Parts: sequence; C-alpha cells; structure tokens
Amino acid sequence: MSEERMRRIISAGVSAGVLLLTALLAIMIFQLVSLGVKNAEVNRLREEITRLEEEIDQKNQGIDVWSQEWKVEERARQLGYVNGKK
Repeated sequence: MSEERMRRIISAGVSAGVLLLTALLAIMIFQLVSLGVKNAEVNRLREEITRLEEEIDQKNQGIDVWSQEWKVEERARQLGYVNGKK
C-alpha cells in the first residue's frame, strides 16, 4: 500500500468516527431533553393528583357532616319541617 492510500484510509476512518460520535452525541442530548420534559410532566401530574385527592377528602368530610342526623334535622328546621312534617 502506498503512503497516499494509507492517509486516505486513515482520513476516511477518522471522518467516519467523528460523524458517528457527533450523531451519538446529538441523540444523547435529545434523549436527555426528552427525559427532562417527561419528568416535569410526571411531577405536574403528581401535584395535580395530590390536589385532587385533598379535594376529594374535603368533599367526603362535607358529605359525612351532611349525612349526620343532627345536621339533617337542623336543615329541616331551617326549611320549616318539624318531625318529618311541614
């Protein structure tokens, strides 16, 4: 093999390696950005789930209060009902 041919082969190999490295680096950066976006979305959804669970608990507490007999009787008196009769 001549020296010129050897230089061309080495140049082609180095160029191919640099292109491959650049492509892999671009893919890695893209994956890291995608991962960050997905993590932010997961965190937002977890916060929303927590907020909604708290809201459900508050609604259930309100239902429990309104389900108690004394509360029903109190509201009936406010509406003018006495012992199940108006």
